[in-house]
Amino acid sequence: SSAMASSLNQCALLINGETVVMHKKTIYTSHFSHCHHGHIIGHDHHGHSIGPDHDGHIIGHNRHGDSNGHDHHGHSIGHDHDGHIIDHNSHDHSNGNDHHGRSNGHDHHSHSIVHDHHGHILGHDHHRHRIGQDHDGHIIGHNRHGDSNGHDHHGLSIGDDRDGHIIGHNRHGDSNGHEHHGHSIGHDHDGHIIDHNSHDHSNGNDHHGRSNGHDHHSHSIVHDHHGHILGHDHHRHRIGQDHDGHIIGHNRHGDSNGHDHHGLSIGDDRDGHIIGHNRHGDSNGHEHHGHSIGHEHHGHIIGHNPHGHSIGHNRHTQSICDFHCDK
Repeated sequence: SSAMASSLNQCALLINGETVVMHKKTIYTSHFSHCHHGHIIGHDHHGHSIGPDHDGHIIGHNRHGDSNGHDHHGHSIGHDHDGHIIDHNSHDHSNGNDHHGRSNGHDHHSHSIVHDHHGHILGHDHHRHRIGQDHDGHIIGHNRHGDSNGHDHHGLSIGDDRDGHIIGHNRHGDSNGHEHHGHSIGHDHDGHIIDHNSHDHSNGNDHHGRSNGHDHHSHSIVHDHHGHILGHDHHRHRIGQDHDGHIIGHNRHGDSNGHDHHGLSIGDDRDGHIIGHNRHGDSNGHEHHGHSIGHEHHGHIIGHNPHGHSIGHNRHTQSICDFHCDK
């Protein structure tokens, strides 16, 4: 009689005219107990009776347990000993296909490839490498990373570290001793020393590096209400000097106007003497006391009295002898 079974997870098989209900891998019939495959014991997966031969092989199967139609390796007839279809490659692609299973002479898009008279794919060498690539498939002149020669095995330019930075430089390409802006440590973002002005003078110093309010002797300076140093104009020149620092009315030698480029008064020779005068400032024709030659040290003509009269003459230039004779 038929077995009763739940309606859940069940299926029915018609075996020898008898309905068999399988439920949760348990089969109930008047003849069979359950099997862990869910197959009726003594039946194959089609529900057919199984019978081993005297060698213990299933009837209709060879010693490998393969059904008839298989060779002694258990391979289906028409397959080689690797289990590949005869006339097919290791990928079970028909002969005439490459190892990608593509028809010879076709690319991976199944497009026909044009070959030259050597049988090479156009644009490829006799190694089937693209022209311009070496036998490893690398671009000629490039390493295995595709980096041009002159690069190390990381693909970095020789002289770079593994981050691609020049050795001895930080990640900004700035040399060591610089901060993350590439400025020397101790400098601000303008490249100036911290706490120094644009001239790299300490704060509180002028553009000459002098402390504000001090002159070049480091002496304190007094300023007027315009901020000018007392005694100086708005150009920081001393009052009375021009913009070249020369005294007004004087040339670049400090000589007053009316002097030549030697600083000499115009009309003086290169020794500073008036032209036509000796080194005492006396006119030519004078002796070393400044007296006219022929004059004595009082300036009187030699042989003349203090009045300039010849000795022996009165003030009327008359000879004293003549005057007395007239009388």
